Amino acid sequence: MDLPQEKVVQTADFSDVAVLKIEVTGKGSYRYGLNGGNFQTHNEFYDVPTGQHLVIIENDNGGCGFFEIPVTVLKHPKFFTPNGDGMNDSWNIWDLKSDPGAEIFIYNRYGVFLKRIVPNSVGWDGTLNGIPLPSNDYWFKVKYTIDNESKVYRSHFALKR
Repeated sequence: MDLPQEKVVQTADFSDVAVLKIEVTGKGSYRYGLNGGNFQTHNEFYDVPTGQHLVIIENDNGGCGFFEIPVTVLKHPKFFTPNGDGMNDSWNIWDLKSDPGAEIFIYNRYGVFLKRIVPNSVGWDGTLNGIPLPSNDYWFKVKYTIDNESKVYRSHFALKR
């Protein structure tokens, strides 16, 4: 008897709306849960938030037990407001803090390099040499590794004062 094989296919890293689709090969009908929530018969989870998640696959017939698959959904903050109120005062991609080799490079809109940060740091406070930079869009490049594959992603975020 062949055991079922399972995998989770997700939208690209840093997608605005993350979708997890669970694929199970083998006979049987299955139910799917996310992070201990209610089970469903539909094999997709829509608009999954950033962070670590646990997908649980359960045989609907009770015969094969269940499978657990850890999944990381990566998103980046779209803005930050370094005004000292304790909320959104710095910018970083903290979900990559378990990747010791991850690096983030921040640039202004003209492509001038401003700051290098790492995900397990406090992040960027919106200054250059201690001088607050203006409200604007800023660009970044992040180098990271997922499933032993080196990746690079580029995008932007807003600094709001």
